[in-house]
Amino acid sequence: ALSALARALYFAGDLAEALNTAMAALNHPDTQRRVPTQIHARATLALVAVQEGRYSSAQTHVDIAGELVGRIGTSRSWLGANASAVRGFLLLAEGHAAEASRELATAERFFRDEVPTIHHAWLFILIASAQARRGRLDEASAAAQNARDMLAEQWGVGAEVWSVTSWGELRRDGVECEQHNLVHPEAERRT
Repeated sequence: ALSALARALYFAGDLAEALNTAMAALNHPDTQRRVPTQIHARATLALVAVQEGRYSSAQTHVDIAGELVGRIGTSRSWLGANASAVRGFLLLAEGHAAEASRELATAERFFRDEVPTIHHAWLFILIASAQARRGRLDEASAAAQNARDMLAEQWGVGAEVWSVTSWGELRRDGVECEQHNLVHPEAERRT
């Protein structure tokens, strides 16, 4: 129960309490014989570490969670998908969008077959981010819309998906403004 509470606190944005609760889950006397609890707590610790920019700590937690998943043969389960999602989140934060996309897609295939959870909606948002960083804007848009639809259908949460119609045009406008401002320093600045 503590590992689930830690994840809920993470999604609520209370990173400090999520960290403390995940550590309490790991330190609980019964945890040594409850490997799923260890996996979930380690995954949450990794999420918090990524959010705080502590990537080496996150990697340690991801590695331990992955080792535990392999040890009990749960890679093709919700727990395995959860570990893959967290690994994908870390890869994305480190700038490895292609590798992150693969991990996140693997996780999504397993979440798809489960009862809808906030984890699945979160995963769609991560997939959208990874695809956008790879320049795959149509795939990013589809993933973001999947997250929006799931939030609306399952929990009645409204969300909007915004996009930029043309990155090239946006860049050209920015370059033109910079050039104008450099050439005409006395004129009104363009933005």
